[in-house]
Amino acid sequence: MKWSPEYATGVPEIDEQHQSLFEWFDQLDHAAADHRMMTATYTLTRLMQYTRVHFAAEEALMTRIAYPEREAHRAEHETFRLRLRELQTAAMTQDIAVATISLLRDWLIKHITISDMKYAAFSKSLTPKATKPAR
Repeated sequence: MKWSPEYATGVPEIDEQHQSLFEWFDQLDHAAADHRMMTATYTLTRLMQYTRVHFAAEEALMTRIAYPEREAHRAEHETFRLRLRELQTAAMTQDIAVATISLLRDWLIKHITISDMKYAAFSKSLTPKATKPAR
């Protein structure tokens, strides 16, 4: 799972965090493919901690700009957190399937390219346009 410029929201802090999420997912993908249960469990724990920080940053931004779809977006975050917890529990006792990680990765990409792009566009619409100097 590699970061691509098409995932950029234009909000530097959020884009940096998304890039880190991609890195965590890449590590998780490798651990699952190699059947390294302890590494997968550790990586999932770190991924869960990081998503907590990232989602809090996004939700604070949405609150600051009074984003009208904030609650629906927050609910998407909660769904993802629950899925990560389920996967972490499974990883403690069994190999986690690469297919499951793929579903989470697909969710993340869809979330970034649809939901995150919506609040980024909303945020940009609030930024005053630069006026051209009179000639």
